Amino acid sequence: MKTKRILGAALSALLTAFFCLSPAAGAAGLNDIKNYNFEQEILLLNVLGIVEGDENGDFNPNEYVTRAEAAKLMMTAFSYDGTIYSPRGTEFSDVGAEHWASGYIQAAADVGHIAGMGDGTYMPESNITFEQACTLIVRALGYDMFAQDMGGYPTGHMYYANDLGLTEKLSFSGTDDITRGEFAYILAKAMEAPMVEALGGFFGSSQLIIMQGTGTGYVCPMGEYHSAFRVDGTVTGTPRNNDDVRNGEMKINITYARRLGNAYISSAVPIEIKCKTADSDGEINKLLFMRGEFVLKLTDTEEYTALMIII
Repeated sequence: MKTKRILGAALSALLTAFFCLSPAAGAAGLNDIKNYNFEQEILLLNVLGIVEGDENGDFNPNEYVTRAEAAKLMMTAFSYDGTIYSPRGTEFSDVGAEHWASGYIQAAADVGHIAGMGDGTYMPESNITFEQACTLIVRALGYDMFAQDMGGYPTGHMYYANDLGLTEKLSFSGTDDITRGEFAYILAKAMEAPMVEALGGFFGSSQLIIMQGTGTGYVCPMGEYHSAFRVDGTVTGTPRNNDDVRNGEMKINITYARRLGNAYISSAVPIEIKCKTADSDGEINKLLFMRGEFVLKLTDTEEYTALMIII
């Protein structure tokens, strides 16, 4: 099993003094996911700010997801950081402006992620099923037109959910209710799946291209909406061994990145960058020469912050 370490300004510096997987989960404020099958995926969503624990610090991975909760998860994952969806009136007869998720539900309807139950209702308090959840995510990634050609809902959408690897480790029936842990797994996989981009064509038609590959030709929700990137590398500099590295920083030699900002990095041409972390300098020094996968976030000031290490 891979070891995970959580880093970054979103976490308390006091709690990042742990190194192993289980304390890292506690550090993220999620007390009940230690050794859970999809712990890594939940932690990724947590450091990206997509999911959080309840008032007790629990994620409750085995509880079911309601359709209202699904709308919030979708719009948090597939919107730019900091977007706020305030309660408002909706197009659904059973979701008034007083409903806590009305802003998320209408926003999801506005961009075509959700379509309701076909009778003017949304049924926000009903549990969402696997095939409904997969349909939302496949639409958000831009594959709805392709899914329609494969039979539409639910056959076509489930085909693309499987084809994109979103359900790789799951065993389910499409009509089963989905748990928070299972939804988090699919959503985390979607964060690094290639998106579809529509290019304008003649007479209002569109050409659809799948943004896959490397470098600027690869676009995924994690990079597009959260300015975060997964890279392979080694910690080569800390405040202990490098005068050029200031307190709260470390230097990483990156050997591969499908995309980092607008660049593609291969082992043939590695680069070295400095990034910030909320860890204390003593903890940063322990990372020296550590090799693994890093989740880095590009800030508004064009600096990188290390959020997560997977060893």
